[in-house]
Amino acid sequence: MKNIKIVLLSVLFVNVISGAAYATREAHYDHLRKYNRWYLADLYSAIKPSVSNAYAMLCNVPNALLHSVIGHSPHEQHDAVVRFAPQDEIGADEKVYLQQRMAKTHEALEQFLGIPVSPEKQPRIGLCFSGGGFRAMLLTLGFLIGAQDCGLLDCTTYISGLSGSTWILAPWLATQRDLHEIRDTMARKIGAGVRHLLHPRDYKKMMKNMFTKVWFRQFISAMDIYGALLANTLLTDLGGKKLTANISDSHEHILLGNYPMPIYTCISTNQEPYEWFEFTPFEMGSSYVQAYVPTWAYGRKFKNGQSYNRAPEQTMGYCMGIFGSAFEVDIDDVIRLCAESIQEFKDDLPENMQGVLDTVIQQLANSPLDDIRLAPSMLPNFVYNASGTALSEFKTLSLVDAGIDFNLPFPPLLRAAREVDIIIVYDSSAGTMGKEVSCAAEYAKRKGIPFPPVPEVLGTEHCTIMHDPDDEHCPTIIYMPRLKNDDYSATFDPEVCIEDDYCGTFNFKYSQKNINELSGLAEYSCHQYAGTIKQVIAQIASRKS
Repeated sequence: MKNIKIVLLSVLFVNVISGAAYATREAHYDHLRKYNRWYLADLYSAIKPSVSNAYAMLCNVPNALLHSVIGHSPHEQHDAVVRFAPQDEIGADEKVYLQQRMAKTHEALEQFLGIPVSPEKQPRIGLCFSGGGFRAMLLTLGFLIGAQDCGLLDCTTYISGLSGSTWILAPWLATQRDLHEIRDTMARKIGAGVRHLLHPRDYKKMMKNMFTKVWFRQFISAMDIYGALLANTLLTDLGGKKLTANISDSHEHILLGNYPMPIYTCISTNQEPYEWFEFTPFEMGSSYVQAYVPTWAYGRKFKNGQSYNRAPEQTMGYCMGIFGSAFEVDIDDVIRLCAESIQEFKDDLPENMQGVLDTVIQQLANSPLDDIRLAPSMLPNFVYNASGTALSEFKTLSLVDAGIDFNLPFPPLLRAAREVDIIIVYDSSAGTMGKEVSCAAEYAKRKGIPFPPVPEVLGTEHCTIMHDPDDEHCPTIIYMPRLKNDDYSATFDPEVCIEDDYCGTFNFKYSQKNINELSGLAEYSCHQYAGTIKQVIAQIASRKS
């Protein structure tokens, strides 16, 4: 809460200063028009020839030299095709994965439940993990360890992640290391916070990645540096490949069904309401635009559903940056996400100042600053000019942290094509527990997707079961929030830890003691309610049979 108030006050201060100089929205725009005409136009005219000359020089670089600089890709000789899915079908690779995985989950389910289960009618289970920086990463790790040890993880088909939770899913599935081993060595990665690039070879690889993007005329932003820092911190188990690893590198061992299929999420801010996109080892796309491309092809340019360049896949670090870019809020997002804090702050003000605050916030929301984001990821839109397709009018996709919309990645698990029967949620969010589930329910209602009734009071119990007895197509949701658990520890309270200690969303430095304490809470919860989870799965299995 303190961090949110600091951000809010900083933003309000900026607005007051700018408001003093430009009293109206029209004055803002008039100033920007003059600035563009008097300065930016001249600047553009000055640099355009240099850029053109530089690009012409690059075009004349011998292929041998060019290939020594530009990053290589196993798909550099492959064309890519957009898979249009107006009926929300899953892709061919995912279908193969399901055949492989369901054979493995069937055996695991019978062992987990201790009863026979019909192979054709076995419940399909998805895990759903929230965002929340390293806090979410470690709580997700703890729950995964608990799920692995009690046998639940082997029964799981999908894992959907958002922001901080993706920061453990991607490294785990890239390395295939044991989860206990990952936790035991985690302090080596984050004991000193996010690691800077110190070795010349790492700088060289980062610059090589960026040069490659320039060559293929892709937008370079702060995300390229931020993603490299995340990779340098969290992907060290990959050794020399940490800055060049890709999400699709795990394609083969996921396809074999040895692990649950990860679904990483983000949102497009091209228009409002925001729409959700997903990345898997197989495809990247959205049920909203009803189109998908191979994950290795995202960033290429497409025309008539066919790629016409062969740009390499975006790095895993870059994608982790997209998934965890909560700093990419604009002012509307700040006002919406901080509504409770704004009201608390307003209530603390003298009555004659409350109206001033309302006026300042209104001016802020109506100013040109309203749409500013800090250089988000912007890469070519694979459905640009695709007739009858949503977002087809945009040349680029602006993708950011999905937690800016709401902080639980339900959308990919709610797709009818995936036929998920049970969604098990561990919520590591800051703020009011249960709120993000209500946001997901509103999303489902807007999209016409079945979602179970949400209790009026949610987030006060350690485990809540939500189901709709009147709709057999509606998934059952098992919701588990990061609450203080006296059975685990009489002293450790994650709420207090978020407010005053190391669990804050913007803290990136954790000791091994912190790591064990925080992850242990989620691990304990998974074991504590394994019996409840078994009971729900058995009920769904019986109903399906």
